[in-house]
Amino acid sequence: MQARAMLFIATSVCAAITSASTTFAAEVKVLADSPLRVPLNRIAADFRADTSHSVVIEFGSAPSLKAKLAAGEKADVLISLANDIEDMARQGKLGAVEAKLAQIKLGLAVRAGVTPPDISTLERFKKALEKADTVVHTNVASGRAFLQQLEKIGFAKELKGKLVEVGVPPGVLPEIMKRSGYDIGVGQMSQIIEFSAKGIASAGPVPGAVQVEITYSAGVLPEAVSGEAARLFVKYLGSPKAAAALVAAGAK
Repeated sequence: MQARAMLFIATSVCAAITSASTTFAAEVKVLADSPLRVPLNRIAADFRADTSHSVVIEFGSAPSLKAKLAAGEKADVLISLANDIEDMARQGKLGAVEAKLAQIKLGLAVRAGVTPPDISTLERFKKALEKADTVVHTNVASGRAFLQQLEKIGFAKELKGKLVEVGVPPGVLPEIMKRSGYDIGVGQMSQIIEFSAKGIASAGPVPGAVQVEITYSAGVLPEAVSGEAARLFVKYLGSPKAAAALVAAGAK
């Protein structure tokens, strides 16, 4: 009788542990801006190893992410442009915000096989753009910031006829990979680094006089199904381990 009782207790405890473990392990759905693809995939893997929670990330441009949410798509966490995150938080549409988790510089790139231009100074940057057949930029945050900087230094008119705007997708880097001339792409350094193994050669960050750092933040959406795990993931984004992954991918 005593042996049976002990066996029953042991079986019950094991079942309770298994049940608790199953209940604890959650899946966090994240909508995230594409320039953060490489570091976020690394961070998600580390988070799962450290917490048992899995993270499923759907990447897209900031406007496309907003459109998905407006259309009713459900997610637990949004990682996007800091201004958008701050606006949503003020409106009560986001909580548990990790502000300014990443800042990414603008850079230039060319197709692999083409010698990257020297853009170490403002004058060399200008000469490189003048020599280009086309200068390709996006119609989203990085592209808009680049055009504003050209206006600021009074150099936009000199590039009239060379500037080519593309959507996301396909994006700047896949576009210049398809071209055959001396085409320069403008993008965020994290994506330029990501594409360096796919047929892109980096010219490095643009000079300080025209540099803009695109800033990203994260927050938990009100309708989050995995609320507790989502809040834990957003907090994890501010950890030293996450910071190291961001730096390795060209962010800070």
